[in-house]
Amino acid sequence: MRKIFLPALLTVAALLTVQSLSAQFFIKPRVGYALSVAGEVRGLEVNGSTFTNVYGTTGEGFNAGLGLGYMFNQNIGIEADFIYFNSSDEVINNTPNLEQTRYSRQLRVAPAIVVTASGEGVVPYARFGVLIPVSGTTYDDVITTDEPGSFEVQTPVGPVTLPGTTDATAELETRGEITVGFVSNLGISYGISEKAALFTELELTTLSIRGRETEVVSYNGTATIQTPLGAVEEDIELSDLPEDRRLREYDDDSNDPDLLRPVSNFNSLGINIGVRFSF
Repeated sequence: MRKIFLPALLTVAALLTVQSLSAQFFIKPRVGYALSVAGEVRGLEVNGSTFTNVYGTTGEGFNAGLGLGYMFNQNIGIEADFIYFNSSDEVINNTPNLEQTRYSRQLRVAPAIVVTASGEGVVPYARFGVLIPVSGTTYDDVITTDEPGSFEVQTPVGPVTLPGTTDATAELETRGEITVGFVSNLGISYGISEKAALFTELELTTLSIRGRETEVVSYNGTATIQTPLGAVEEDIELSDLPEDRRLREYDDDSNDPDLLRPVSNFNSLGINIGVRFSF
């Protein structure tokens, strides 16, 4: 029994020693750029008599991240990536009456499992994890021209409703619910010293965020009201808008279609470059 037990104990001790020697913390600063993929209909473009759907996602843009991780051995580890995402500005509606540009700013966290090959020189690796936007806002800059509407005007005999049009500029901010997406990376690293390596990777992100509320934070407009005595212009400011137009809180159980919760698509495929430092 002792002859069997002693070699087994030595083998386990050797394996634990090797794992302890190969275990290490690492840090990975990086930057990258992503393009939208798996797009959906987002808006409309009108050019004369031609109507074209606008496809895409809000996932295109620049990102910068800092990964903190720990390798249990040479091949398997865990990593938490802290990411700042700055989307590109995209025109999602361009019609004679409406021009709408959308962009987003987010802070994200992506915990993941890391699997890497052994060896020196060029070493392939992969990461698989979840993506959680912990903070962020999606912005819409809106310009309306000759938007038809109706206006309540006070007269000596009481209020009357008259037709008219509005020219306006507005800024909207949409905040979303906490959402979980997925992220996967396939990359290669190249050691430049014992403790540092350059890396580049492809990154596939699948993320859809459900809206929680939309707030109009800026509004400046001019209404042209058609009265029996001719056209009358009236300035409209943010404070003139009714409360339900300034702040829209979404509710999936509402009978009002304008209050149903919107879903924003942030799917993307990008490339990152950075440096990995091991400790």
